Amino acid sequence: MCTFEPHCRSDGERLPLTLVRDAQLQPTAETPLLCLVYGAYGANLEADWRAEHLPLLERGWMVILAHVRGGGELGPQWHSAATMHAKGTSASDLADCLRWLHACGLSSPRRSTAMASSAGAIALGGMLNMAPGLLSAAVLRAPFLDPVTAMLSPSLPLTTEEYGEWGDPATCDVTRRAMVGYSPYDGLVKHQAYPALLLVAAEKDSRVPFTQAIRYLARLRLYTAGLADGRVGGGVHEVMPHLVHLRDSGGHADEGGRYRRLELASMELAFLLHATGCTTPSSDESSKAGHGATSAWHAAGVTSWFNSWRKPEVGASQTSPPPASQ
Repeated sequence: MCTFEPHCRSDGERLPLTLVRDAQLQPTAETPLLCLVYGAYGANLEADWRAEHLPLLERGWMVILAHVRGGGELGPQWHSAATMHAKGTSASDLADCLRWLHACGLSSPRRSTAMASSAGAIALGGMLNMAPGLLSAAVLRAPFLDPVTAMLSPSLPLTTEEYGEWGDPATCDVTRRAMVGYSPYDGLVKHQAYPALLLVAAEKDSRVPFTQAIRYLARLRLYTAGLADGRVGGGVHEVMPHLVHLRDSGGHADEGGRYRRLELASMELAFLLHATGCTTPSSDESSKAGHGATSAWHAAGVTSWFNSWRKPEVGASQTSPPPASQ
């Protein structure tokens, strides 16, 4: 079942949400939720068919598409409302959408997750800085997390072409200050607990260098060091895993081939299932449900990977995910 829900923000703007769920599901605060977001370049976040959502929908999840400003769902003005100096609007829209979903009893923070790709990381990463307690986990694919460094590097393929979306921080101090304000990398907060995070990047990505994900993760681990033992942050906090999966093949988009794409999706979904405390069915159950290829092969590997994770010392190498075949 797919429904369209307009949600009214405190500033009076109506934010459209697409809700996808099993027709028999009656959502409650215990319902797991995956929120997808993009909100950039005037592109529509389409409610198209995605086979990798079936394992979640068949487990009683809801899939939400948050059509935040910066996208093109409501025309050019919807796009321009979150560009240039106002780019941070996408992040605040996403936070507002999640708060509304929780207030309506459709899920709760400990059961809510989110996923974004490329420039969508500006909205999701920005929201994590301002309200990390709204989610239990997030996945960032090929994430654009450091717009300041990228837009100060005209040698990158898309920098000069995208001044109209982000502005040129090299020639305008106002643009640079605004960019620092909404940048997920620059906005990371010291001694603040963040939800479980999985960053997926590719060594050969020419659009968004994989070093953005690596530097973001390094700073995040540095800023959250000491939370687990109470040395900082005013008490003992549960420190969730913050991981990176670095692909040695493929580029900015998914790797070629249907099965490689589903293998990557199965790793991401297994991560979200464990982060929310949801039970993953056995491989036999998965096969009966018709989606064994998308999740069964990775369930055991991610279980041990997630449960055995320990906070590494600053400067230590990051934990790697299970191999792509077992």
